[in-house]
Amino acid sequence: MLDPDQDDDLIHVYAGSSGDAPVHEELPARQVEPGIYELLASPGLALNLAKGDLVRMDDPDRPATVLKRGGNYCIQIYGDAIPDRDINRLADEVESELGGTLDGRYGGVLHGRTGRGLPDTWQGSQRLFSGLLCRIYQATEKPGTRC
Repeated sequence: MLDPDQDDDLIHVYAGSSGDAPVHEELPARQVEPGIYELLASPGLALNLAKGDLVRMDDPDRPATVLKRGGNYCIQIYGDAIPDRDINRLADEVESELGGTLDGRYGGVLHGRTGRGLPDTWQGSQRLFSGLLCRIYQATEKPGTRC
């Protein structure tokens, strides 16, 4: 949730191209200094960015340069029609298991903080995300799938 007392900007970050034209995504951000922003939400399209990252906008038609990671990661989930109850359940699980937040609902964009509860080994992380991905699959594709 954005802080209503904070001066926020909307910036347009490069998210790829469609044919010959660049595609940009609008994200809330706080300007730290000219051309440098702290992202206040995770993107739904742009890759390699997450809430809290400090980025520099060098060229509007190139990906933003990450100057400092904000300690977060972004999970982007796309589905044709994900019921609100399933999105709410997934958001609750991401919050309780990962200390994360749901930043957007267009197709489902989940954002989680890496500072709490993430295993520090590849195997531990793989187990955690496999369980989360199975529950996402249950919610979006195959209700009743056993995890």
